[in-house]
Amino acid sequence: MNKAIISILILATLLSVVLVASSQTKGDTAKVVDAPRTSGKRESYVFKSPDNPELTVFYALPPKITPQTRVLIVIAGRQRDADVYLESWIDWGSKNNFVVVAPQFDKDNWPEGLGYGFGNIASGKESKNTPNPQSKWAFTVVEQLFENIRKTYSLAVDDYVLFGHSGGGQFVHRFMLFLPKNHVRLAIAANPGFYTLPDLELDFPYGLRKSPIVISKQQLLDWTNANLILMRGTADIQRTESLRQTPEADAQGRTRFERAAFMFAKIKAFNPNTRWTLIDVPGVAHDQKGMAAAAQKVIVDTK
Repeated sequence: MNKAIISILILATLLSVVLVASSQTKGDTAKVVDAPRTSGKRESYVFKSPDNPELTVFYALPPKITPQTRVLIVIAGRQRDADVYLESWIDWGSKNNFVVVAPQFDKDNWPEGLGYGFGNIASGKESKNTPNPQSKWAFTVVEQLFENIRKTYSLAVDDYVLFGHSGGGQFVHRFMLFLPKNHVRLAIAANPGFYTLPDLELDFPYGLRKSPIVISKQQLLDWTNANLILMRGTADIQRTESLRQTPEADAQGRTRFERAAFMFAKIKAFNPNTRWTLIDVPGVAHDQKGMAAAAQKVIVDTK
């Protein structure tokens, strides 16, 4: 075999190696194209849920992802500033080996009222609504998002922590009611504005009579047996424009601080053996950053 033929064969071999390496690199990139492996800072990607609009997801990764890395999903308040909420969790997630994810449900596709605080379980007005299929619920999107993150990073964990503040706290406590088959290990609802009570005789949305999703007493029992923490800032006592002030809401208390106590008392009355707990955060008002810091201590203690 002459030198020219040998040179051609060597070049062909080198080219095939390069092509294989290139295809493997592209394959690896494809697996994480939606969520690049950058740690310690805020990133974002677009998540597409079947049957739902695309939504921007903000997230932050720990320095080293292992199969044991855990997942926290943060639900922002009615301002939908998921990027701001995420900032309160980046350092903590990095230190405690958590992927922290904050989906931004925009106001156009997930409007105020039923579209967000009630997880889009129905459309229309609260009192006169049309139930939506479960595939279109914002609650369902959160579960799909968890599966997406878990598969993207090959995580071995099969559960996650769900935290929400203000309107996000409303989202969280209703998520646990209307979507009981979930992967949440611990739910934290911080400073919600008002609650859906465990009352089958009180009209929706303050109770469950005429709810778009029929709830039984057994489902209420299961809900009150979920691992859920109500957190309230002791200084969250202002009646601001963002606080619902209808007669039905004010029946729960005149402030978020009072309403949390009212809700917890209703839960305890319905199920004296409930797993729910009520935690006061001293000196904190309606502040997601202060409530996040308190929640972080609780999560570490319950890992």
